[in-house]
Amino acid sequence: MNDTDLKRKIIVSFIVISILFSALVIIVTVFQRNSLKQAITSHYMKRYEKIVLTSLNDSLDSFNKLNKELAKNTGLCEGGKNKPLSAHNTVFNRLSLGNLKIDYAFIFKNSQLLYGISKQNGILEHNPLNFIPKKQRLGFVKFNGQIYLYSALETNKNTNKNRCVIVLLKSIYTNRIISKTAHISLSTPKHYSLKTDGRILVGVYKNSTSESVIIFDIFKKPAASLVLSPNMQDILSIFNKIIIRFFIILTIAAVLGFILSYVVIKYTVLNNMEILVKSIKNIHSDLTLHIPKFKSREFEILSDTLKQLTERVKESEYMFNRLSDSIPVGVIVYRELPIFSNRYANKFFGRDMTGIPLMNFIDEKDKPLVKEIKERRIRGDDFFKSYKIKFNTPQSKIAAISSSTITYNNKPAGLIAFVDVTKDEILKSVYKIINSVNEVIFKNTNEEYLINSVCEALSKNSEISFVSIRKHQKGKTIELSQCGSGKELQTKGIAVNYEALSIFKIKNYSCINIPVTVNGKVEYSISIHSHISSFFSDETKAVMAQMGISIGLFIENIRTEEEKTHMLFFDTLTGLKNFNSLEKDIKGLSSCVLIYINIRNFSIINQVYGFRFGDVFLKKFGSILRENIKSTDNVYRLNGDKFAILIGGRLDKMHIENLILRLKNVFYEFNADNRKIAVYFDAGVTGLPDYVSQKELLIESAETALTKSKDIKDICFYSIDMKKETEENFALEIYLKEAVEKKLFFFYYQPILNLNKNIIDKAEALIRLKDSEGKFINPERFIALAEKINIIGNITKIAVNTVFTEISEFKSIDISINLSSNDMENPQIVSYIEKNILKHKNRTFKISVELTERDAMKDINSTKEFIKKMRKLGVEIEIDDFGIGYSSLDRIVELDFDVLKIDKSLVDMIGKNLKAERIIAYLTKLAHSLGAKALAEGVETKEQFDFIKKQKCDYIQGYFISKPLPADKFREFTEQFNLKKV
Repeated sequence: MNDTDLKRKIIVSFIVISILFSALVIIVTVFQRNSLKQAITSHYMKRYEKIVLTSLNDSLDSFNKLNKELAKNTGLCEGGKNKPLSAHNTVFNRLSLGNLKIDYAFIFKNSQLLYGISKQNGILEHNPLNFIPKKQRLGFVKFNGQIYLYSALETNKNTNKNRCVIVLLKSIYTNRIISKTAHISLSTPKHYSLKTDGRILVGVYKNSTSESVIIFDIFKKPAASLVLSPNMQDILSIFNKIIIRFFIILTIAAVLGFILSYVVIKYTVLNNMEILVKSIKNIHSDLTLHIPKFKSREFEILSDTLKQLTERVKESEYMFNRLSDSIPVGVIVYRELPIFSNRYANKFFGRDMTGIPLMNFIDEKDKPLVKEIKERRIRGDDFFKSYKIKFNTPQSKIAAISSSTITYNNKPAGLIAFVDVTKDEILKSVYKIINSVNEVIFKNTNEEYLINSVCEALSKNSEISFVSIRKHQKGKTIELSQCGSGKELQTKGIAVNYEALSIFKIKNYSCINIPVTVNGKVEYSISIHSHISSFFSDETKAVMAQMGISIGLFIENIRTEEEKTHMLFFDTLTGLKNFNSLEKDIKGLSSCVLIYINIRNFSIINQVYGFRFGDVFLKKFGSILRENIKSTDNVYRLNGDKFAILIGGRLDKMHIENLILRLKNVFYEFNADNRKIAVYFDAGVTGLPDYVSQKELLIESAETALTKSKDIKDICFYSIDMKKETEENFALEIYLKEAVEKKLFFFYYQPILNLNKNIIDKAEALIRLKDSEGKFINPERFIALAEKINIIGNITKIAVNTVFTEISEFKSIDISINLSSNDMENPQIVSYIEKNILKHKNRTFKISVELTERDAMKDINSTKEFIKKMRKLGVEIEIDDFGIGYSSLDRIVELDFDVLKIDKSLVDMIGKNLKAERIIAYLTKLAHSLGAKALAEGVETKEQFDFIKKQKCDYIQGYFISKPLPADKFREFTEQFNLKKV
């Protein structure tokens, strides 16, 4: 280092020290500034907190003394006379003392307001405070923007704890408290109690700009605050001026100190350093050192030390030996044989290497390189070389070598400096092994292939001699795979815990056992043997263990994927194949029979016996299907209560019918979970190529056949007509939704003759719909489909709205509207009917709703509830189709209805069937006995008309009177008919 560099470094050092010192001063001053601010604030806050606490205590003490006396004087507490509170003005004149004004007084009995007096409003009927002081007898409460202090006292022990409440205005504060109060609209503050009697809570809220003393109401919410804001700006501005002046003075002092220090160092140290450096540069080749005398004692000692050191180097030829032994590097000087080896080298080889041929320890593959380098060194070639070689020491060590040519005792020699890199190289090899294993495990998706691939990948590494993989299952150990040429290294007689990570020796081989944990359990173990005796050690143990973890995790992943695949193609509940498997299996067949099976009463089984039994039932059902077909055929659970059977080969209709019949007989006395129940199912059958020619249509045709089977309640074989019917239903479904959206429905009205009055005063509203070509669509068909696709509610709303609008112009004609069971369960329909009734409240007609006997009896309790709601709206109830459905007399009497309609199928048999006539007569009398009227439907002949009239039936309806008519024609027909009166 020259003197210029030294000066520069000294200057830079002084500058850095000055900057650091200045920064320290700034930090200290800022810290002190904040400390001062906190001290002032703390002092200021404590002073005002004391004022508030004192004032509050004074107010509370005064109030406690006064309110007892006030309560006693008014006769509202124990000791008073419990006078009536009618003369409230007089009482309130007495409820004051000094500056304390009472605004409210209450007496409660239990939770009810017994008496209440207000200064402004007289006697109170309600408690305006909206709370009853049960536990907290003294406190603050805020309402109507005001703060009130209240006290609660028991009035009389004999009145079941009546309680008197006297409320005072917030003017109880003394003049020492500033009257500035405000609502605190902040989050709940952190507070501490200033009064600890458990009744009044006062706290302090602190934020970055202000501090407030807060009074909390009985609900522990901020009620009022006193803002405490000390003016910190003036104080801090003074403090800032002091800090700035102090900083300027320190800066000037630092600059002057730097200049003075540099001058002193320049003339006391730097000059002597320049002389000393020049003397060292001019040292002679024979190490003769000439240094002049220094006046400074320190530099004189330094120059003497340098002279002594030079002499010692000059005089000590063995200094090289001593230095080489003190460094953690192997050093060997050689010619033909090593002539010097230091302590590190001897320890590396396990002996003193002086005079021992070095080539004896070098691995065969490295000998040519070492021999060439050695010959060149002895010749005196001067070059530098770095390389790694393997030594055949007892531990098979590897060294990283740097070699050069030197002159030793006036002759050329080779110098090698080396370090032991065995551990690093082994780690590299271990990572190389792990990488090779990772490559194969990521390529395998099968657990068995994975194990074999890992074994082969490990054995391909040159450091590995033998690999054995074992499987541990149910307390047994099974050897799965062996790789390598070291079968003689079997572990007979050696105790090895294969379920634990361990390192052990077999002869001169280094061995490790790696457990493979799968889902928390050791399922495999991998034993690896290396001919390198130090290959497995504590350094490599953890790394090799990671390989076992990776294999375990990947096996878990394989199993997870297999489970996902299984779930994709198999039903988790029954274990049967699912719909995905069905599609896959169909693709591999050229001819087959597909049977779709749906359990008809499964929902009822679930409701009666519960879902747990439902699961048991489905498992048993699938098992029985499996038992009744050939092993080459398959059973599938498609979803819920739907199953399928796939039979290979052409369709044998008789065989299929016998199979279905056999299954029906088995399921008729079905036994599951010790319960015997009758099970009914529908079955749709199709076949390839017997019924469909394309595989893609097989499943679709089975669905179609099953749908038809549900309608006919019997086995159904697919036909092309079914497909046409399905397509028509699908098209109708789309058209129905469009009709609802565009309100394409319209109504015809069929007149009903009142036989008692001989006039038409009723009609039935019948919904109609035309297709896109203008043809009428059968109402029964589109109504059934609307119920199936769950849009019947929308159609009913259209019907109610349209009928109410159209018949508002009719004169005293009552109208009946048909409702389905879905409508009765839909609360929106009731609301919609009510809405229209209110809308047409000035109507001159009555509304009836028709319920079929089948729908009414489906859920008798729901029907009764629906009828009750209709009754409240003034709507009459008609029971339709009676006599052909359930006809359950013990249930029909439970219903409150107005009209019983006798079905057309009975009317058609008048004059043909005596029993039918007797039934009609009986139903008429039944209706009358229940306080209802009878209406015969489908009257088409004079004979039928005369018979019905003779039975004193109340109404008739049918083509004998009129067919259903549009609204305008119905109005015209009714007016003309009623004029001439048949």
